[in-house]
Amino acid sequence: MILGLRMEIPPIIDPARERPPNLASRRLLKIGIVVGVIAMSAPWWSIALVPAGDFFEKHYNSWSGHAATYPLAAAAGILMWATMTIIMAGAPGFFYGPPLLVGCIIGLYLVNHSQQGATPSAHSKHRAGALGLAIAFVSNIIIAAITLPFFWVPKGGSAGRPMAWAFGTFVLSGVCIISVGFLSIYSIRRERRYLWAIIAMALAVVSFFLGGSLMDLAMRLRGFTLEP
Repeated sequence: MILGLRMEIPPIIDPARERPPNLASRRLLKIGIVVGVIAMSAPWWSIALVPAGDFFEKHYNSWSGHAATYPLAAAAGILMWATMTIIMAGAPGFFYGPPLLVGCIIGLYLVNHSQQGATPSAHSKHRAGALGLAIAFVSNIIIAAITLPFFWVPKGGSAGRPMAWAFGTFVLSGVCIISVGFLSIYSIRRERRYLWAIIAMALAVVSFFLGGSLMDLAMRLRGFTLEP
């Protein structure tokens, strides 16, 4: 207090520790994660919409020839267009779903980590290594899951040309190797988690060969062939 006047010194705020939460980015990345999960499952649930699309197309063709049923034909046409749009967007969802899902997970991690300040807590300083290990493990599980149906192909039959399976396993393993490689390098340089990073990278490399190895095993056990 100087000359009867009370002076208050404002507290010094460390800008590195008081960063405003980036709520918009978090919300957008969380929406991307949900869309990625939906896109990965789209090839299965979009098939269920094919009969609905045929139903609307049939009634659109039958109602559009009569003036009295024009409103019904217009409604059926709109529903047919919406159904076919969903089917066309969802059929290749397994190709763009995994990159979107993994990219948004990594982006959400980076956004959260950038707001923790220069000295992360003991609870959060090993997240990159754990995230890379989880991505590698889940990728192997997904590749194994989409390859297991080949073990139920009739003996001596044909599995056709599994182009979607081949492209899907290739994209998923590629995204796994790139994302896990980035997280492993970060974990080694910043978190000093060498063991987690090595295990994660080993699992990521395994994912590249897992699908083909399981396919070869299924062909040996079931005796089926693939079309050229």
